[in-house]
Amino acid sequence: YQEKSLAKMFGNGRARSGVIVLPCGAGKSLTGVTAACTIGKPTLCLCTSSVSVEQWRYQFSLWSTKPRDQIGRFAAGGEKGKNIFGGVLVTTYSMIAHGGKRAVETQKMLDRIKDTEWGLILLDEVHVVPANMFRKVLGVIKAHCKLGLTATLLREDQKIGDINFLIGPKLYEANCWICNELVILQLCIVRRFGAL
Repeated sequence: YQEKSLAKMFGNGRARSGVIVLPCGAGKSLTGVTAACTIGKPTLCLCTSSVSVEQWRYQFSLWSTKPRDQIGRFAAGGEKGKNIFGGVLVTTYSMIAHGGKRAVETQKMLDRIKDTEWGLILLDEVHVVPANMFRKVLGVIKAHCKLGLTATLLREDQKIGDINFLIGPKLYEANCWICNELVILQLCIVRRFGAL
């Protein structure tokens, strides 16, 4: 399903913006990293929390050949990475959307993020984007392609349809039964052999 979802994104020889829906544990991070590597241009990855920022940085270092200093972070506690504007920058929606006063260095970094023309913007937990605060992010960031990833393309406020014009159409949704069978198989392997 990762390959199928990426085939929908990269059909006709070019990257399409849109949303990929995969259940928990089905490889959304691997799909996002592969999309970023396929595009091969600077990538901005937006997450919901600082914990997710570190998880995405780890996934990029695990699944790509990007040097660690090209996988940057911009989150509470400062930034990391030397050449992040030529590689991957992982941050939170809140760091970009916050409208209050900022420290001088933080504001410089934010200005540079806004001035950069990103090849790809990866939107983790894309179902949060229609919220008034988070949708501002898409108005200030320039990107050639937008890829939203989620396991739950649902919202209680009926704004889920806004994703279509904010990011793009649903490109792929995995059949949950197939993914559940994979999880059951993984559990059997772990029980039998102790690890994957």
